[in-house]
Amino acid sequence: MEEIFAFCGDGIYRIEGRAVRCGEDVAFLFAGGTKPHIGAVSLAVYEPQRHSASVSTVTVYGHRDDELAASGAKKAASKLGCTVSVSIGIHVDDADASELEILRRNFAGCLDRLLAELEEKRRNVG
Repeated sequence: MEEIFAFCGDGIYRIEGRAVRCGEDVAFLFAGGTKPHIGAVSLAVYEPQRHSASVSTVTVYGHRDDELAASGAKKAASKLGCTVSVSIGIHVDDADASELEILRRNFAGCLDRLLAELEEKRRNVG
């Protein structure tokens, strides 16, 4: 299994990501903030006839990582054209709206870096 890493942001706003290629599919893991954890997991199944993906999400009670997990999984599956899982857990104590936005942007940046590297590797192989 091939594994790649990326990160985005600094300090308590740093998001670390990893992508593991599982055959044709990809498993993503993201964590960050002051208390990394597993907060939500989404599975996106690419549907070629729609050029989109359907997504199912499981969220740990009391956590709010589901929106990022679902949107990240849908984006990745649609872009890569395969089945994708995204596990995410990001926490910063008493984060205000501006801090939450920084974390969202850093997650998106980390995902984009991983997707770009996966696409580059696919181009070089095929």
